[in-house]
Amino acid sequence: METVTISPKYQVVLPKTARTVLGLKVGQKMIVFAYDSRVVLVPERPIREARGSLKSKDTTIERESVQHHLPMADSLILATAREHGAVLWTQDEHFERLEDVKYFAKRRV
Repeated sequence: METVTISPKYQVVLPKTARTVLGLKVGQKMIVFAYDSRVVLVPERPIREARGSLKSKDTTIERESVQHHLPMADSLILATAREHGAVLWTQDEHFERLEDVKYFAKRRV
């Protein structure tokens, strides 16, 4: 950890080790925000650098929610049952029209 000094113009010089590790360049923009009594600097990166960074994210639950108009918790239940090859038995009306779900209406007393 290194210490920097704030100049009269509120400027700081980032230590060379930090610049090297983060691959910072002269003139590069930084996002600055205060967090938990700290100043945080985050290098601004072109959006193209983020391309493909979410390939490994599993969006099954979100897709089930949108496709079947299900609440997120119900989507989680459905996705888990499908992932494990289980038959989902339920009386929850949200699942009533899904082919691979065994739905039984509640008895009205």
